[in-house]
Amino acid sequence: MCIPDTGYDTKHTMIVGEAKRRALQWVMEEGSKLPGFQGAYFAGSVTWLPADVELPATSDVDLFVTLDGSVPPEKVGKFVYRDVLLEVSFTTFEQLGSAEQILANHQIAGAFRTPNIITDPSGRLTELQTAVSRGYAKRE
Repeated sequence: MCIPDTGYDTKHTMIVGEAKRRALQWVMEEGSKLPGFQGAYFAGSVTWLPADVELPATSDVDLFVTLDGSVPPEKVGKFVYRDVLLEVSFTTFEQLGSAEQILANHQIAGAFRTPNIITDPSGRLTELQTAVSRGYAKRE
């Protein structure tokens, strides 16, 4: 996996939509080539920020890459890709669990409450997102 070391200028700004497009490029060019790749989704602030607003220069774009197996590799962490600070983490479908389990975890549920799937060759992430979005606003 190629992780460019270009440095990062915290004075550099970009709109959210462009930052997400560049993150998608990393997923397609690099992340999708990882062994056991099953899909990827956005998490964090880019899931609720409008596409046409400026991403704060000190913010990163959080990505989760879903892989086969029960134990994902260690988190890649933060790195700069095409002038965007990415933070890439790994997960598995076993870790994500069911829609009900995702809804019970506020850290994960926010990423699935709206369509934030980057790519989903198996369709499983989309199924989870659809189920989570239906149950997200319900009070239990």
